[in-house]
Amino acid sequence: MLQRVALVVVGLGILLGCESSTAPEPCAGMVREGELYVVIGPSPGLFGYGEIVFVGDSLPLTAEVRPAVGASIDFWGSGSCKIDFGDPIPADIEWSSSDASIATVSSTGVVRGRQAGDALMTARAPAYSLSGSREIAVWVRGGGP
Repeated sequence: MLQRVALVVVGLGILLGCESSTAPEPCAGMVREGELYVVIGPSPGLFGYGEIVFVGDSLPLTAEVRPAVGASIDFWGSGSCKIDFGDPIPADIEWSSSDASIATVSSTGVVRGRQAGDALMTARAPAYSLSGSREIAVWVRGGGP
């Protein structure tokens, strides 16, 4: 066990040591700081996959308008660059579903699975002319996708 811990520590040290102070940030220039986005939570599942809800069940989503404050590498998810966000800005959010026969969404962001399939839930912040979407997969319990 101690050998595994030592190996992980050495591996992390090598990774961190590869970056020099003169190397450009890999995600530099990805976003303009202060640019506003509609951020939908909770965060996507492992490796950025969408959310799953079963027929008849519900899934609460949240949406906020947030400014971009930079970008960083998503080491624990997809491994690509991700946007880092600042504190939320007050905004009214309107929800809609791309296919209400598969999943509906309430005015407060609660998604309800109706039948198997995929639907896109969209959160709009009309005051800022912004929107964001999250794909929702609806599965039949015991049957998968």
